[in-house]
Order: sequence, then C-alpha cells, then structure tokens
Amino acid sequence: MATDIRTQLILEQSRKRQRLNHSPKLLPNEQVEVRSVEEGFRGSWHCATVIECKTQIRVVKYHHLLCGNGLENLVQFIPVLFAVDGMIPTNWRPSNFPNYRGKIRPIPPWVFNDEDHFHFGQCVDVFLEDAWWEGVIFDHDDDSDERLVFFPDLGDESRVLLKNLRVTQDWDATTDTWSFRGDWIFLEIIEEIKVDLPFFVYVKQIWHELRTTKCFVSEMKEWTCPVKENWKETIMEVMVDKFKLLMTDFFDGLRFSEDLDVRKKHFLDSMINFDSNQDTVLANKSDCENLIVELNNVYKTNDSDGEDLSKKNNVVLHNETKVVKKDETLRTNRVKRSSKRARKEVSPKYRTPRTVLTWLIDNNIVLPRAKVQYCCKKDGSIMKVGRVTRNGIKCNCCRSVFSLLKFQKHVGSNNSGLPSANIFLEDGRSLLDCQLQIKLDQNSGLKKTQHEIENDSDHICSVCHYGGKLVLCDQCPSSFHISCVGLKEVPDGEWFCPSCCCRICNQNKFSEYYEGNVEKNILNCEQCEKQYHIGCLKRSKDFLKQKSYIEAKRFCSLRCAEIFTGLQRLLGKSIPVGKDNLTWTLRKNKTFDHSNYSSDMEDLIENYSKLNVAISVMHECFEPVKEPRNGGDIVEDVIFCRLSELRRLNFKGFYTVLLEKDDELISTAAVRVYGEKVAEVPLVGTRFQYRRRGMCHILMQELEKKLKELGVERLVLPAVSSVLHTWTRSFGFSEMTDSEKLKFLGCTFLDFQGTAMCHKLLVADHPSTKPSISKGNSCRKIIDLDKIYDLLEESLASNPKEAKNNIKTGRLKCYHRRKLKVDTFY
Repeated sequence: MATDIRTQLILEQSRKRQRLNHSPKLLPNEQVEVRSVEEGFRGSWHCATVIECKTQIRVVKYHHLLCGNGLENLVQFIPVLFAVDGMIPTNWRPSNFPNYRGKIRPIPPWVFNDEDHFHFGQCVDVFLEDAWWEGVIFDHDDDSDERLVFFPDLGDESRVLLKNLRVTQDWDATTDTWSFRGDWIFLEIIEEIKVDLPFFVYVKQIWHELRTTKCFVSEMKEWTCPVKENWKETIMEVMVDKFKLLMTDFFDGLRFSEDLDVRKKHFLDSMINFDSNQDTVLANKSDCENLIVELNNVYKTNDSDGEDLSKKNNVVLHNETKVVKKDETLRTNRVKRSSKRARKEVSPKYRTPRTVLTWLIDNNIVLPRAKVQYCCKKDGSIMKVGRVTRNGIKCNCCRSVFSLLKFQKHVGSNNSGLPSANIFLEDGRSLLDCQLQIKLDQNSGLKKTQHEIENDSDHICSVCHYGGKLVLCDQCPSSFHISCVGLKEVPDGEWFCPSCCCRICNQNKFSEYYEGNVEKNILNCEQCEKQYHIGCLKRSKDFLKQKSYIEAKRFCSLRCAEIFTGLQRLLGKSIPVGKDNLTWTLRKNKTFDHSNYSSDMEDLIENYSKLNVAISVMHECFEPVKEPRNGGDIVEDVIFCRLSELRRLNFKGFYTVLLEKDDELISTAAVRVYGEKVAEVPLVGTRFQYRRRGMCHILMQELEKKLKELGVERLVLPAVSSVLHTWTRSFGFSEMTDSEKLKFLGCTFLDFQGTAMCHKLLVADHPSTKPSISKGNSCRKIIDLDKIYDLLEESLASNPKEAKNNIKTGRLKCYHRRKLKVDTFY
C-alpha cells in the first residue's frame, strides 16, 4: 500500500514537471500589434511584422514608427510569455496572474461594431495617429456621432468619431482565443457606491489619486485589473480621504465670532442699524460687517429681506451692508469679485508642465502624440522628427523628450529665432501659426462676450472694496466710503475723487492765470497714471527740464519718463537668476494687427502665448474671480492690461513677471509702477510642485532689484490671512497703517476683501511731509505755492513795484485757499 502511494506521488510530480508542447505563436512574417509603455505613448498598440523568433522574445519591425534617422522603420525586441513559444506548464492557469498585461498580440479579429450600443464605461480602442489607443467611453451621449473617450494610461481624454472606435478585445496566449474586455470595473464600482456617499466626487481625480495608493502600486498595477474586491477597497480608501479633507475645509469656514448664535433672531437688527454707526473710523470695518462677509462666503443664497434694502432712493445703509446704486432695481449685496482665495487642493491637470506647448494642447489646437518636424529655415529640409507630448517633444532619434528651445538646440540649428516658427505639423502649420490661431479666435470671442456697464456708478468702494454708504465722484464712476478718503461727512456740492484731481493744486478745475479749454489742459501721466493741469506743471521750477515730456502730454516728470523707458528696455529680456537654468522675464501685453506679418510679429505672438501660460498658472494658484460689472475674469484683465472707465478696473499699467525653467513657467506675478513713489504686486503665484523651494523668493528678489534700479521707493501688496505671516517674516513686508494708506489715495491699488495691505521700503524714504487733503483729496506732497507765486509774478511784472504788489496779492490768495481747505476738511 505504501509503495502504491509513493508511486502515485512520483507520477504526480513528474506530470507537474512535464510541459505540453503547444504550437508556437507569433511566427516570422506574421502581422502583430505591439503595446507601447513609453511616456506619452502608454496604452497604444502599433502595427508591426515579426521578423525573428527567439526564446521568449519576438523581434518586430514597426509599420509607422521610424528610427532616429527618420529613414528606416524601427526594429525592437519584445519579451513574450512562454505560452507564446508553446511551452505551458500543466499547472499554469491565466487566472494565477490576473494583472498580467501583454505587450504583443496578433491582429484582433474583426467584429461588427454596433455603434448604437456604445455605452458609458465600455472599454474601446481609438484609432489615432496610426495606432490603436486603449480607452473608456466617458459620456452618456448615446445618440451622438462622436463620443468622449478617457485614456486611463495617460489621464487624458478626447472626443472621437464613432468610425474610429472598436470594441476592446483581450488575447489569451494559452488558448489562442479572444474575449471582450467589457466595462471598466473602476467605473462600475463608482456607480455602485456613490449613491451611499453624501458628496459628489470627480471620477478622474479619484482615478489619479488611486494610482498612487499602496494597493494599486503593489498588487493591482494596471487599470485593467479584473479583481473587483481590490478595486472596491482602494476606491473607498480614496473617497474617505477626500471626505475627511472636505469636512476639514467646511469646518474651517465656520470659525465665526461668539455672537454668531444670535443671527437667527436678530439677523436684520445686527446687520442693518441706521443709528449704530454715526462715528465712522478711518478704513476700519465693524465686526458686524466682517460677520456679513463670512456669512456670504458660507451661504450661497440671498435673503430676500436683505435684497429689498438695496434700493437707491428709498434707504441709505451704513457700513454694515453692501449697496448697489441703481434706480428702482434690486441687486444682490454680495460682491464675488473682491475675495482673493488660494486653492487648497491641486487638480491632476495642474501637475503637467505649464508651457506654450501644453497651452496649445489644452486649447485642442495641437493633439498629443502629433507628429512634428523641425525644418531648416533656409531650404525647408527636414532636420529632425518627433512627436508632441505634454512634457515636450519626443525625438524619434534618441527617444528623449525636449522643450521647444532644447529641441532646436538638439537639432543643431544655428537659428536664433523662435523654435515654434520652425517646428511644423504634418498639415503644414507651424506651432507659431497655431499660436496665432488661438489669438484670433480669442479676440473674436472677446468682442462678443465682454461688455461693461457704462455711465453707472460703482457699487463698491474703490479703496476697501466693500459696499455701504458711498459718496460718488462727479466726474468718473468711482465710489468711496467717506472714511476711506479721510472725510467726516458727505461734502456739499460737487466732489471729485483723488484720481480726478490735479496732483499739484489738488483741484479738478483750473482757471487762474491760464486761458483755454480746460479739457485740453489736462495731462494724464502714462507711467504714474496721475492727473495734472498743464498750467500747474508750467509753474513748477523744473518745468524747463521737463518741458518736452509735458508738452508731449505723456509724462508728468523726467522721473516718470525714465521709469517708463527702463521698464520698456526690460521687456522680453530673459535674465538668468538662481540655479537650474532659471530665467526672469518681464512682459506686457501689446496689441498688433495680424495682417502685417512683420519680423516683430513672431515676438508679439510669443509674448501673447507666454501671457496665456501665466494666466493658467494664476488660475492654478487662485480660485477664478469674476467681476460682476463687466463679467470679465480679473486675472485675465490684469495680465492683458484691459482698459476701463472705472479706475479700479483699469489695468493698462500692469506688467507680468515670469520665472521660467527652460520653457516651463514656475512662478509669475503682476506688477504696476505708480511712478517713483510706489509699485504694487497684487498677484503672485507659484505652481504647487515648486513651492517651498525658494522660487517665489527668487522672483521677488529680482523684481525688487529692478525696481530699486529704477528708483522706486516702496512696494505694496494685498496679503490673504493664510500667508500674511510669510510675507511679513520671510519677505520683509509690514502691514500698512491707516495713515500710511492715506498717502496713496491717488493710486488705485488692486485690492481684495479680507486681505491686509502690506508694504516694504525699497530705498531710503525721503523726509516725510504731511499730506494735503481737500474734501478728501490727498496730494502727494505739499506744494510751495508761495514760492510758485513769487517766481510767477516776478516773471510777469514789468517793474519791481508792480511785482511786489502782485506777490502780496498772490500770497493772500494762497492763504485764503489753504484756510478754505483746512476748514472744509475739519
């Protein structure tokens, strides 16, 4: 009996060692498909022919992929399972390796595609760029002629015509049979469990985060994994993490003051008290107003009672509410435009490089994996061939990925021009032509969509950006709190805001000692954006030195002309900074006529493209902010220097700073220089993956250096509470006091609700002078009118006696004028 058992064990072990000699597969001259695992090509099956068989290896020659020289078809060695060689262990089963995903297979058999039965979640192959790309139907448009397909290997998506789709089939090398893959299990699990969750989740974001989990990396490995239990466990893990993060953000937003619990009973009484705020405080907002702002950020619906109080001629509200002034109409009290919020969570789409090339891909002008050629500028000959990826251009000769500039150097071209002008798609368009196409499309769209409410006074204060009891300028649409412009009460008669008054005489109108039309005697400085009477400028002692600038009606002084010239010289110049090939560049939007394709046109198009990339980075760092007045995006308006009759929305003076590594944008900022006194940087953004590496410091240090060289004295910026400590401790800024803010009333800074205005001295401050304020109009410094009258009258008088009398008369007029100013103010 024991002998029989031993014999059976020996025979069983022998059978386990025995291999079945099935016929080999994928033989020479057979047509096959080979799956690519290279970056940018993952999940794509390329047609090839087997040219040689080796043990667990097949040598193939591709039909459409070329060698580095671009002349011969690419040949590769592809590893295969032992089953392909026909040697299969008796105890081997495909189910023992459920996550295995082969790299080579025969041409799939043709099957009839019932286009009416393509459904959400179904696995399909997409024919694109001479290859079949594995994807999943990602929409519910069952009656459409094209479907949205998501490519899990790439994290990308594209709309595809039905004729370019086929149902995905998997090949079993053991049995040499085909089977349909069916639906993606990941989406099946999402559909099953999402109904049990109290919040909406983004499927693509979950997929992106799931790929980094331990279970997926060590066990599942591929998106085709058929083990449903692993999928469910991993998806739940990711969703729970996202739910915890969502709840954390939610409760962070509920940190109110202790008196919040009375809002249900006394909501109107606490917010709208017509007698509670008679004594206004300079630029300060009450606790009740702060409560309203926080409540508006939490609750996304408006109280109808609050809306009823927004009629112009019926009631006047104090600082506790936001008022929009418009005859017999109602508007919401919330001002969405004035909140500056940084993103707390990075979306997967923000992990790719920010370059001109990715900008073209995002706008669907250039497709990923598109074939490109670098052509010689002289004779048009092809020098190198590559394919487009989000990381750059992948060269066919060395399989390396290059930025546009490095690809030009890799080609060996001596051309100093833009690489995009010499890189062509198969349809004959250069990348520069593609950039111009977006420019023209966006221009036409902007003309149709963007419009501004004209001749309508602003509904928020131009200084603090809150609503309330506002005094209106009689010349421009700007509105102000009386406290924000240094007034105690609403002035009688006409009142003009600081920006509409001459910065010398501090008045809007000019008539003394000068004849002519007042409108023709106003100079708006192109650099500091302040307004002057030409007559007042002619009285200054430096008039002869600045005569040419003043008479040209461009600049108010020689210093403003020098700053303007210095900034213009910096435009477009890449300055090396720090390490790792970092460059600092100053750019500004310029308009051009596309019909005149001159030598400067290339630089203008490139400049426009770079600014769009800067907008992408800003949107990555900050939540988009729409301006209710014109419906525009604040970031876009700033970067593109768009004009407005309302001064707080007039961004013509802005420049954009770019910190780049090769072609990739890392950090960016918007800066505006108000002459030699002050410059503002309201927007500074650094990409998530480059934070805590000193990139923002490098950008700001070079910016401060350039401003110092131009003689700018001070730099200001609005800081949100979450980064206020960083700006004050790490960057050397300090919060501005109310009196310091009054010094710059003539400068309309881009500010946001909930931010603290900070400043930093760049050069030694000049001896301080008290501001001159008339009806809330502040002057940059006290003008010595006595001396001006002395010089003026002495030059006009025909004899010393007459001159002496004129001087006395002039001084008397100055005394009465200053006395009137002091009485009016106090």
